[in-house]
Amino acid sequence: MSGPLRVAMFLVSVALMAGAPAEAAKPKAKACKKGTVAVKLGKGTRCVKLRVAPPKPKVVDHGRLAFDRVLSTTWPALKDKRGRRVRSPLQELRHVPGGVDKVQAAVTKGLKLAAAKRTARAAQSDGGGLTGVAQGTTIGFDAVVPAGEYRIAISYRTDDVEGGSVKGVRCPTAAGLLKGDLEVMTRITIRITRDGELVSGTSTQITDTAHFEAQTADDAKLDTLDVDHVSALNHSSVGDGHAAIAIRMQAHRVAQVDMRSATNAYTLKSKQLDLRADVQGAPPDQDAALDAEAARKLLEGSDQSFSRIVARGVGVYRTIEGEINQAGTCATMLFDPPGEGARPTVKNGTGTFTSTMRPRVDPGNDAAGRWTLTDKRQVAIGPESASRTKPSFTFTVTDDGAPSGSATFRATSKAGVAVGTRTIPIEQAAPRYRVTAFTYTDQISFDGIAPYLGCAPSTSQGNATTLIPSGRPEDGALSPPIPAPFGNGEQTGLLTATGRIQKTVAESGCKWNDDATARIPCQLQNSGAEDFTLALDLLVPAGSGDAKLTWHVHRADVGDVAPIISACEIAVTQAAGPFTVVTSAPRAALLDPGPHTFSVDVPYEETGTSSYGGAIHSNAHYSITIERL
Repeated sequence: MSGPLRVAMFLVSVALMAGAPAEAAKPKAKACKKGTVAVKLGKGTRCVKLRVAPPKPKVVDHGRLAFDRVLSTTWPALKDKRGRRVRSPLQELRHVPGGVDKVQAAVTKGLKLAAAKRTARAAQSDGGGLTGVAQGTTIGFDAVVPAGEYRIAISYRTDDVEGGSVKGVRCPTAAGLLKGDLEVMTRITIRITRDGELVSGTSTQITDTAHFEAQTADDAKLDTLDVDHVSALNHSSVGDGHAAIAIRMQAHRVAQVDMRSATNAYTLKSKQLDLRADVQGAPPDQDAALDAEAARKLLEGSDQSFSRIVARGVGVYRTIEGEINQAGTCATMLFDPPGEGARPTVKNGTGTFTSTMRPRVDPGNDAAGRWTLTDKRQVAIGPESASRTKPSFTFTVTDDGAPSGSATFRATSKAGVAVGTRTIPIEQAAPRYRVTAFTYTDQISFDGIAPYLGCAPSTSQGNATTLIPSGRPEDGALSPPIPAPFGNGEQTGLLTATGRIQKTVAESGCKWNDDATARIPCQLQNSGAEDFTLALDLLVPAGSGDAKLTWHVHRADVGDVAPIISACEIAVTQAAGPFTVVTSAPRAALLDPGPHTFSVDVPYEETGTSSYGGAIHSNAHYSITIERL
């Protein structure tokens, strides 16, 4: 091929799976020594050293990586159309006294300024010829580096403003697929002048484009991450010692990362590593510069770029994996039929419902998942775990003490994680109760009687009660609410508790002396027992008000035991009453499962009603504990 402009295009295809059987129709592959691979160029094939092992994922600074590629020592040797040697950017700097070190120092400072632009968008300067730049979605820096009679102008621009954010949906489909894309462009220009005259100028643009496809499993964890990466390099060079020359290179890799691996191990998914390069402005004898050796040198920088892209993708999708595993972020749990509005179920009654996982980004398809029962109230559930797209569950109402029960599940799927609670309306029977504890104590006294012939009698009595279990199936109940027009929605009922009262009586009486001329004091101690039933009238109003309890308490009688036959005359009496007391209690104490305790103090005073005159003093205390059956 002749002409001032010669364009050379080559494709390097590196087989990564050694020992793959060749098709019968293809010619026998060229045999190469260990450590080399066959590279096709035009019609010829040669064996050359070419690193094809994928580098490990590594997080590196994008700007530093770009400058390392531009100032690489492995830059391919080229000549312009007149056969003059074209120096690499690093070689041009080496001809400037102290140029390499001064440029590297300026680059280090400049990259720090550029990094600061991600949060502080205004341009900044270090006061030494170096300025940070922020223009729209682009950040970078400009620097002018003096080196004796030379001036080195550096310009760096990149759209890697947000750390190269991956664009795409952050929740998987029902099949567990996540897709995202990343494109980062970087442009570096280096101009060297001497006394105002151009010595050399290079412009390099590096564009990394990646497409990611992540796959989740039904535990909502990532299995694999496919990375399809293209690294493109466009470089042009002009100088006082050679004509303009341009080179374009593109490296394409497809890899799959094992996201279950602690080291994020990956393998090249396709069987080939494709490398393409164009050189414009080269002489006809430039074939040698475009052979596999040039390919190897150009590929050197793209290896690290690929490593960085893989690490970037792994980091982004690890973050997305954490979001997917937050319940409700990417999937919701549905029940059929829903609990709201369902017909109430009686105690020991059964029912069924199904559950599905609905992806947020793929609502037309349900995801297969793993359901686990995490909590249940008032019901038994079976099975307690299931793995399918639409599992069915059976419930049995075990307690009708509340108007509803519930079953809470946690499920993982390829679409994400969800937690859902299925309410189960319960048809409540009339509340029934059993008394588990009953206390009645009292200290009663009868005194203040007018003396007769110098003697005034008085009596004190202590009462203490022990519960007598009724032996009945229940000790009380509450009626169902009766709606209008037959009722007003109230619930009424009765509760009883029986106890044995142990009575201890101290009697201070009066008797005649031996010659019956005077009244003198005498003392008696007596005791007795009585079975007493406490009754409570129950009323639960319609709506949300407190319940009302009406207590039918023991009468404050004094000396109500069998008398002792004695000359000592004592004073006993019966209280007139009334002996009903009304208290309030939270309605839940009668409607919810127990235990619940109600108590009341009943102080009582009565004067002048006895034939003896005098006064009765009582300080009764009542307490009753119930459980709802």
